[in-house]
Amino acid sequence: MPHPAPSPCPSPNGPLHWEPAVSQLRDLNADELHAVVVPWLSALDLAPVRLCTREARCTTYQVLLGERSFCLPLHVRIYQRKNRLQAHHVEAFIGYLVHSGIPAGVLITTGDCSREARQLASELTSPRIRILSGNEWAAELAAQKVGLRQRGLWRWIVDVTGSQPGARGRRSQ
Repeated sequence: MPHPAPSPCPSPNGPLHWEPAVSQLRDLNADELHAVVVPWLSALDLAPVRLCTREARCTTYQVLLGERSFCLPLHVRIYQRKNRLQAHHVEAFIGYLVHSGIPAGVLITTGDCSREARQLASELTSPRIRILSGNEWAAELAAQKVGLRQRGLWRWIVDVTGSQPGARGRRSQ
């Protein structure tokens, strides 16, 4: 009797470990990150994707939610870091959103998030912020079938070739 195929999006805290994909997401260069982010946001019907800022290990995109005649701008900030995202990162993103007049955003880290950072983001009503840790983001990418591919039963790797035509893929060590 054949076994059922594993779910592409298990719980990020479940038995499926998202390494080496999370480490590879952390190490992507600017073009490779863009090749993963644009198809992911487009798959979520958040388009067009516009690059706002790119600093060392911190990139911010703007997308539109809804129809062009009635849409809501969102900013998506990605920290490519191993250390935990702290409350001061959330506060800085809040200030950026308020200064830019943006009502909501998504804050992503390729590391983990502190309890204080999650609590601060969950208490806000304006601007609204959603935080994703590296494991949560990898689970979302896998669920949308963008930017990651399964290599073996318990191993996920970054695949920018499936994300955007002409991009080079990263190989797992």
